[in-house]
Amino acid sequence: MTVKGSRTVSDTVRPDVIADRYRVEVEIGRGGMATVYLCTDLRDNSRVAVKVLRAELGSAVVEERFLREIAFASDLDHPRIPKVFDSGVVGDLPFYVMTYIEGESLRAHLDRVKQLTIDEAVRITKAIIEPMAYAHKRGIVHRDLKPANVILAADGVYVLDFGIARAILASADDSLTSTGVAVGTPAYMSPEQALSGQDIDARSDIYSLACVTYEMIAGIPPFVGATAQAVMARRFIAPPPPLRETREMVPEQIEKAVSKALCKAPADRWQHVEDFGAALSETSTSPSLYAARAHLSTRRRRVTTIVLVATAVLLTATGAYSWSVARRDYVAQGRTALESWDLRGAESAFRRAVARKPDDATAQLWLGQLLMIRGAPAEEWQPLALRSADRKADLEDFDRMRAEALASAASDDNSNRCDLLGRLASRRDPRHLADFTVSLAFADCIVDDPLVVPDAASRSGFSFRRSYHQATSLYEGLATRNAHNPSAFRILMPRLERVLPVNKNTLRMGVAKGDAAVSFIAWPELASDTVAYVPQRLSGPGTAISPRRGPLERIVSRNVDRLQKLAALWTRNAPDDPDAHEMLARMLEAGGRMEGAGTSALAQTALARRAASRLARSESGGQLRELRLAAMQVRLLLKLNRFPAAASLADSVLEKGQLTAVDDTTREAADEVLAGLAALTGRLYRVIDIERRYASGYPVQLSSGEVKVLPDEIAEDALALESYAALGGPADSILAVRDRVSERLASLVPAAEAEDMRISLFSRPLSLAAPSVGPGPGSALGSSSDMFVTGLRALHRGDSRAARLAVDSLSALHSDNAPGEITMDAVLQEAWLRAASGDTAGTVRFLDASLRGLSRAPPNLLARPMLAASLVRAMILRAKLAHHTRDAAAARKWGDAAVALWGRGDQPMLKSLEAVRETH
Repeated sequence: MTVKGSRTVSDTVRPDVIADRYRVEVEIGRGGMATVYLCTDLRDNSRVAVKVLRAELGSAVVEERFLREIAFASDLDHPRIPKVFDSGVVGDLPFYVMTYIEGESLRAHLDRVKQLTIDEAVRITKAIIEPMAYAHKRGIVHRDLKPANVILAADGVYVLDFGIARAILASADDSLTSTGVAVGTPAYMSPEQALSGQDIDARSDIYSLACVTYEMIAGIPPFVGATAQAVMARRFIAPPPPLRETREMVPEQIEKAVSKALCKAPADRWQHVEDFGAALSETSTSPSLYAARAHLSTRRRRVTTIVLVATAVLLTATGAYSWSVARRDYVAQGRTALESWDLRGAESAFRRAVARKPDDATAQLWLGQLLMIRGAPAEEWQPLALRSADRKADLEDFDRMRAEALASAASDDNSNRCDLLGRLASRRDPRHLADFTVSLAFADCIVDDPLVVPDAASRSGFSFRRSYHQATSLYEGLATRNAHNPSAFRILMPRLERVLPVNKNTLRMGVAKGDAAVSFIAWPELASDTVAYVPQRLSGPGTAISPRRGPLERIVSRNVDRLQKLAALWTRNAPDDPDAHEMLARMLEAGGRMEGAGTSALAQTALARRAASRLARSESGGQLRELRLAAMQVRLLLKLNRFPAAASLADSVLEKGQLTAVDDTTREAADEVLAGLAALTGRLYRVIDIERRYASGYPVQLSSGEVKVLPDEIAEDALALESYAALGGPADSILAVRDRVSERLASLVPAAEAEDMRISLFSRPLSLAAPSVGPGPGSALGSSSDMFVTGLRALHRGDSRAARLAVDSLSALHSDNAPGEITMDAVLQEAWLRAASGDTAGTVRFLDASLRGLSRAPPNLLARPMLAASLVRAMILRAKLAHHTRDAAAARKWGDAAVALWGRGDQPMLKSLEAVRETH
């Protein structure tokens, strides 16, 4: 294949004939990936479009791979997707040939008319959705949807270049990342594509389509900037301006539909492009409705005019000075409220200041800083931070540095933010000596910084760039200076609990920057008299790194004592605050003071529950707090071996049902608590019902580390399988759901991924289900680095000795933990495997130690159905072994405990209790 007159196609030399077959008539387009020529096919004189990759991309792809991958695009057969029917190499550059569509690109149309009518924009969007849905169902993601790839023809709307970006990426060598050429267009890229371009699915296209829809309505893309980097960065900083700020006639439902499609997190967007189309279809855009809105809009403008005239008269009479004084008063009120740690009052005052004068940099700065400290979503405080920084010339010196730090936080420049805040914290604002916000923000910045840097003096050769010790000192200093202020403790104590570990499983995660991010992990250690974290490199998934357990006991004990004293001070100063009592209860639990005379975890939990019940349940988080405290009391009763009381309380909580009038985040947190309580009391079907609510967007990690999202119909069954396995049965249900998931994977997932997904989805459930279904199903998944799976495979082939060796290896992994500190799922697995390999006496000793040590169980005892159910299953196993060894007392003790917890459960759980009832 040659080009007459030119050996190589370039961006500056137009060829005459491509591949001795396509005569070039005219260049009709030039984009980020290719130059497009209108050509005549010399074989039949038909007109075709030939796209020749740009030299930067062409040199980065492997030609043979590209030609092979482009075949996927040629398989697409949809009336609104121009057919790709030929490809090859011209000179040094790959090209492909597609049907030529007579018409105008949407890009050219928008350049000419700027904004479309809302009806036309919706019509074009819905026309794009049809071929997009077709391609998505075949596993093809566009990756470069933009107005230039949409053709408006006389007979309809066409979408170009489906599968081309995939072909380029799949055929590229390592040099692609160094070419400076992005596969995609910055103004329309999804956040996940802008970050890496790797884990991209159909939801990325939904985001790009929403950008196109937004531009058709607003006249500009949702994010603009001076450079491509600025455009891509802005989508991480704040949401785009609402459509109705640019077009007041935009119906509310269209605004909501586009806004949801533009969410930064893929899980928050429409999950299928058809859902986006359905949301747009719900809105009536009839002329009569527009006329009504226009009439209302006219009336509002008239009323506004009257108000403005009246205001002008008033200001003339009283002077404009009072307006600016009111604005300053609100800022002053907010700062005064902050000095007493009244965040709610401060926020109200700052919001009023911003409402009075929206372009006031000082008001924006203080409101943005407060929202950041309170942990508000980034989209709430980042725009304020950026706007205050844009007007920093209007700020006083100290606030100017504060604005620069806040803007660094908004742009995710953590290093610069911490440095600026550190300098501010060392200086303090001479006009506001009681201002704690800079010190608090500096400490937060340290804690949020995961960066690991080389350090020759460190045992591992690395250290964290920022030290938790410094953050701890800042938090404790603020607590000491505000020892009698309960509002300060409400803000500081959760932060101190984060940096002062109170259980031995606390970790600090880190990452080192470079060509590829490297992950690190660290346990707390003692360096002289200071708690330190020495990062150790993780070489791959599942890497086992043992902590230095020796000092951990002392570290935990010391931290528990420090936090317990502060929490006790908090409860004395705020006896009606449920959060104070809950905090003290957690510290007492960590210190082993469950109940008894004086202060105990159980008594403080009861006080917290009474205090919470006196507060309005409508208070933000009030219902969730009540639920969380009830679950905490259930956990304490379990640790005290008061199983009937624990079951009774859990039953009463479950009978109350769902929380009412709460947001999705609160409902999800509540469901996590309810699922654990349901598993503890044998409500298998309640657990399945709760888990299935979160099937949409369910992720699965492949062996390569890549994360894929399961189709909803597979995810629902995968979650059901986890629930059945967690509660141990019934065996026929576990195997039936496993088979159904396998069948659906084979039919709905590409063959290259299906087996990998199957192993990832089945490994944990079939391990948990082994006591019910035997070792065979888990063994069938193949070899694994998991010692429990190794033991299953040994059992399955009848090699008890190899199985016991695997058990001994499992036991060695837990050797630094007291028996009660091992999570109950690990206890159940090790005990069952040991018993199945013939070591009954060893199993009895291990189970007795673990169940006796229940008081030292981790605080996540009920955090997941798997953990809660494993406790009861361990009790059932112990009762069975006691019956086998004729230990009537132990059989009765643990049989009664299991019946107390699961005796009112669903039928499968009642059936699992039959064996222990026989021991009575």
